[in-house]
Amino acid sequence: MRDAHEEAITVLAEIGLLLAMAVSVTIGPGLYPALTAVLSMAVIAVPWGLRRAKGFDLPWPITLAAAIVLLLHSWGIALYLYNDWFWWDKITHIAAAFVLSLIAALILMSIDKWFPGTCIPCRMVPVFTFMAVVCMGVFWEMLEFFFDGTMGITMQYSVNDTAIDLTIDMIGAALAALAISPQADRMEEASHRTFGITGNGPMRCGSCRPGSPGQSGRSK
Repeated sequence: MRDAHEEAITVLAEIGLLLAMAVSVTIGPGLYPALTAVLSMAVIAVPWGLRRAKGFDLPWPITLAAAIVLLLHSWGIALYLYNDWFWWDKITHIAAAFVLSLIAALILMSIDKWFPGTCIPCRMVPVFTFMAVVCMGVFWEMLEFFFDGTMGITMQYSVNDTAIDLTIDMIGAALAALAISPQADRMEEASHRTFGITGNGPMRCGSCRPGSPGQSGRSK
């Protein structure tokens, strides 16, 4: 069932993004809107490709949320909604921060797959998730400055706009952190399915499972 959901989401999102690219080429000056749609098409295909190549099982609701964010972003650029409606940029930023927070939490809860012995206590996962997404937001704003300077586009409108974007990113990350806290056990189960982690005994939030090298350092 999850495969069917993911395939349907991927196909519908790709169609929507293809239409956004066609509209961008037809009515939009320059290549930036069309390239944005093409890049979004590549990004939304990543979960589908990872499932088949590596067996990663990203929960389909997160795939759906990511598809919605990419569609909002691509159509916002294609139809000049970022210029015509002030709140469009804020909606996409807060939604993107929320989705990135969920993905970051999945990775943090399975961090011992790549770093054996590393243990992140359950109560700290939302904190680290918030910090990671804020850092990604800062990195994105730096990229906007870079692309504006090297390609002559206008991704970044002003220093004030950057400050507002970072504030919105923090709000989205904070909302996700609040949502993650009461769902930690379910999130950990999802993270282990996503990255193919198996273990004996019940799972413990923060990837500190019985018998793992990091269990002795787990915060109670």
